[in-house]
Amino acid sequence: MKKTTAWAGVLTLMAPLALADNLGFDGAIVEPDCDTMGAWYNCRKIKTAPANVRRGYEYIHHTSRTLGPDGNKKFPDGTPYATTTTACSSCHFTGGQVPFGTPMYQSPDKYAGRPYFRPLNYNRDLEDSIIDCFRNCMNTAQTPTKQDPVMRDMVAYIQWLADGVTDPAMQGAG
Repeated sequence: MKKTTAWAGVLTLMAPLALADNLGFDGAIVEPDCDTMGAWYNCRKIKTAPANVRRGYEYIHHTSRTLGPDGNKKFPDGTPYATTTTACSSCHFTGGQVPFGTPMYQSPDKYAGRPYFRPLNYNRDLEDSIIDCFRNCMNTAQTPTKQDPVMRDMVAYIQWLADGVTDPAMQGAG
């Protein structure tokens, strides 16, 4: 059963999940409305994406189930990547695929010039931003390095999203 959110035409809510996998509103998975977004975004099926993109998708959509304490992916010393039950999609609705939902599709362009990040007093790139999310949102003391396979898969997914944007006005930090 589908229902439409307050952002009619942009987001569609589907089957509820457990609290640990709350990826959107009211425990429901939020998916982009490809018919509405088709004017500026090339919706593609994650099933046909390369393996690293599919893994990044899983980490971002099912963070607690994949990278959390009970997840199947941990640091070599056994420490979980995330210690909370939130998912990246808790803030980045639909895994960052929609406007007004903290989109990720703009991130590669946004961080390409390594902007100065005043609150933390340094220049940061996309990987630094992801590390900050692990530290601040996933409550971790240990964070993935920029070359960690989990990091590379998450960056591959975010780049895949960016590659789907067909309208230049929707690209970049705007």
